Amino acid sequence: MLDLTSWSLQSFADSIRSYRQELFSTVFSVAFIHDADEQQYLVCGLSTGSIRLISLQDAVSTWLASGTPATPLLAWSAHIAAVTSLHCIGTGDSSQLVSGGDDGVLHVWRVAQLLAAAADPGRQPPAPVASLQLGPAYTTGYHLAGSGAAGITAAALDARSSHLVAGTTDGGVHYIDLAALSSGGHHAGLLHSWGGHLAAVLDVDCSPHTGQAASASE
Repeated sequence: MLDLTSWSLQSFADSIRSYRQELFSTVFSVAFIHDADEQQYLVCGLSTGSIRLISLQDAVSTWLASGTPATPLLAWSAHIAAVTSLHCIGTGDSSQLVSGGDDGVLHVWRVAQLLAAAADPGRQPPAPVASLQLGPAYTTGYHLAGSGAAGITAAALDARSSHLVAGTTDGGVHYIDLAALSSGGHHAGLLHSWGGHLAAVLDVDCSPHTGQAASASE
């Protein structure tokens, strides 16, 4: 019996490239999430644009037993560039995961849907409930950032509200109402953008006492 198999060299090359990128990917961001029973999970944002969801209990026990990383319960392609920021907001069934990427996009994911997909290996990862593409903070004037879409480099939650401050590669600082974004769907929620720096913003933070935001750049 003659068994012939037809191989696509391009498909084979793409699969090898994808495997190597994922194998040697860099973790850019992490965040804790919880289920309704307060069991802890860890989400990791990678340089490939994917997010991995890991049971914290499995991660600890696997590492102590064998010194190897735990297998993710769920991994999905969230951004077309590195995932640079992850934050969990809310509690219980209403909690949400906010991811920001070097593609300049914010996604909002329902944690309950992510955990349901993680519990069912045959289930597809859910789509984000809302997304926001951040535009350039500069419309005129001179600045040092490169051309192209402004990537998100850092983000911080305002503990007094459901607002998020995000810094971008064009030196911009953006103020986003996450509640409005979640309820209004895609492209809602952006309150204000301003050109805070002449080069990429590398970090931002919010004061829980005064509501002030601080940003640092190149």
